Amino acid sequence: MTKYRGGAVEQPVEQDPAKCSAYGCPLRASVNQGGGWQCFCHAWATPDKWQAITRELREHDWLIGLIGDLQRLYNEGSKDQPWLTMAREFWAEYPDLKPTAREVANWNLYLWRMRAELEHRVGARSKKPEPLEPAQPHPKRGNATHAAQEITA
Repeated sequence: MTKYRGGAVEQPVEQDPAKCSAYGCPLRASVNQGGGWQCFCHAWATPDKWQAITRELREHDWLIGLIGDLQRLYNEGSKDQPWLTMAREFWAEYPDLKPTAREVANWNLYLWRMRAELEHRVGARSKKPEPLEPAQPHPKRGNATHAAQEITA
C-alpha cells in the first residue's frame, strides 16, 4: 500500500508470470491460448468453469504432489526405476492406475496419463483417460520403415 497526500492507494498485486492466470490456481502456466497463460487444466476449459476447477485442484493437491514426486524420481535416472516402485505402491488398490508395460518403457506416456487423470478428477476432462495404445500403421502406407524403403528405392 502506498500513501498519497494523506490517503492510502492500493497497489496492484503483480501475478507471477509462471503461474496459471486462473485466480488461485496452484499450477504453473504451460499453455497460451492467446488470452494469457494457463495451466493444462484451465487452458481448455471455459472461464465459467475455472473457479470450480481451481477448487478441485486444491482438493487434489495430493495427486499434484504425486505427479511431481514421480517426475523428480524419474529425472534422477536411477536404473532401478524408483518412480515405478512408488507408482505401483501408491496405486496398490487401484490397478487401473498403475503403469502398464508400455508406460514403463516410455515414461512420457505415464506422465501424460497421470496429468489426464488429474484433469478428469478436477472436471477439466469429461472422459477418464485410458493407457495409450500403440499407433497402428496406415494399411495403404505401412510404417515409417516401409515408407523410407520406397523413397530410397
